[in-house]
Amino acid sequence: MIAYCTLVVQTFATPNSHPKSKPFVDHVFSFTILDGRIWFRNYQIAWKEKGKLGKGAKDIDPETNLVEVGPRFTLCPIRVFEGTFGGPTLYENPDYISPNVVSNLPPSPPFPVYFSARCHSLIFKPY
Repeated sequence: MIAYCTLVVQTFATPNSHPKSKPFVDHVFSFTILDGRIWFRNYQIAWKEKGKLGKGAKDIDPETNLVEVGPRFTLCPIRVFEGTFGGPTLYENPDYISPNVVSNLPPSPPFPVYFSARCHSLIFKPY
């Protein structure tokens, strides 16, 4: 997972001294590793000015919130190679099942109609 963190930082980080980089922060990217996936969320920092907080809030600092503005997506890592598109495999996800394998599986048996009718009559008893 350390390789993934380094990969994400190198992909989304702003280069140092880039001419179009801004000296302020108004967006936050969140990368969370959960269930073997990388969850990406994009938040904007929103705040209310001192005068717009309401009565009695003259000396209070501005109120800050995080508002999710998107896009949001989930990355399911399959393989990480040493090179750009090849080379030795550094990581392979053991839980990943290819869509081709899933489509070639035999179909599951259909749900019996008589069973669903029987359950329906047991749950919804006429009075």
